[in-house]
Amino acid sequence: MKALAIIIGIIVFFALVLSIRVKVSLDYAEKPACSVRWLFIKIPVYPPKEKTKKPKKEKAKKDKKKKEKAEEPPAEKAPAEKKENPFMVFFKKEGVEGVYSLLSKTVSALNSMIGKIIRQFRIEELYLYMLIGAGDAAETAQKYGETCAKFFPLLGAIVSNFKVKKYDIDISPDFLANKDKAEFHTVISLSPRKLINSVLVFGLKLLFGVLLKFLLKSRPKKNKAAKQNTKTPPAPAKETSEAAAV
Repeated sequence: MKALAIIIGIIVFFALVLSIRVKVSLDYAEKPACSVRWLFIKIPVYPPKEKTKKPKKEKAKKDKKKKEKAEEPPAEKAPAEKKENPFMVFFKKEGVEGVYSLLSKTVSALNSMIGKIIRQFRIEELYLYMLIGAGDAAETAQKYGETCAKFFPLLGAIVSNFKVKKYDIDISPDFLANKDKAEFHTVISLSPRKLINSVLVFGLKLLFGVLLKFLLKSRPKKNKAAKQNTKTPPAPAKETSEAAAV
């Protein structure tokens, strides 16, 4: 009973931990930045950290080892037996319809997995701030109208197709500026448990619907003539008995 309780406790613990969503934050002000956060772990993705240079001694040792390995003569390998291509074996047995069936099942399972993963994404925050400036008042006004016509329908499509908790967009004209300015911030989250479930379902569909069928149908047929030649014929009993009688 204690062992069962421990196993159940471990399963519940991992289920709860994996239910905590992974958050990916994307920012752009003067430079882009990206980071991933899960639980108390925060991993900066971009900009990357500067790599520490290794000392010259370690590099010299590695170069010597590489030279020694290159100087060693390659070991002679026995010639491998040529095996028939399993894809060609499958094609000969099942034909075009069999190949099409495997490909259609694979694409269907892949589309189902991608659709489930996309539906599980949630946008926690989405903010966009833009100042439109072109140096000239008329050009600024025209550019401002074109920018609004592009970004507001795009935001509406995102909000209607995804789960968005907090969002705002602010686009304003700046008749004194010569350049545009923009700031962007978004946080996207995903549940690891749901992601793992989607991948497992895809793996099971691929295994039972595609791989097993391919492995069973891609085995080459064994030649019956070769089997008969390998068997040693038994010694005739009649000749031995006649020789003994003489």
